Amino acid sequence: MTDEAQAIARRRGKWSERDVPHLGWICVAEYDAKEDGGEMIICQMCESMEVRFVQVMANDRYPDDLHCGCVCAGHMSGELNAAENRDKKLRSRAQRRASFPKRKKWQKSASGNPHIEVDGFHLIVARKRDGTFQVGAKRIREARHRWGKKRYASALEAQKGCFDALEYLEEEQAKAIEAARMLPL
Repeated sequence: MTDEAQAIARRRGKWSERDVPHLGWICVAEYDAKEDGGEMIICQMCESMEVRFVQVMANDRYPDDLHCGCVCAGHMSGELNAAENRDKKLRSRAQRRASFPKRKKWQKSASGNPHIEVDGFHLIVARKRDGTFQVGAKRIREARHRWGKKRYASALEAQKGCFDALEYLEEEQAKAIEAARMLPL
């Protein structure tokens, strides 16, 4: 039995509170609490487990969303397998993001900026005058990069930001394709 499962069995935190629903929750979001230098959080349901991969749970009978670990989220929703799958997806994404700067396709531009072509997109990291780094992204056929607003303290963190930009662009592209399919002929 995991530590989180033991916290549930021992009715720790909100598991012991009668006015907090224990079932009927749905996952409305998930995130990696440590992404970009953040810190792990304490599960808001069992109030005892440190959690990196957070599932945000909502219930119509409770006023606040709760940021929870996998096991608590699974018990709250009654769908432990779904919660485990979300957790695996978050872990996989974190691993892919961490290894993205280590890809062999990274090159340096004439001005010394790291750049890479991936899945039809060109991603570049540029050093700004203030010493921070910024990410630019474009489809290979496009003339100009779109520059993100976020600034990074290091080129390595900006390269991880390129992974985020790639995910965003791929999602945007998928939505555009889906919207085009919905158009009447």
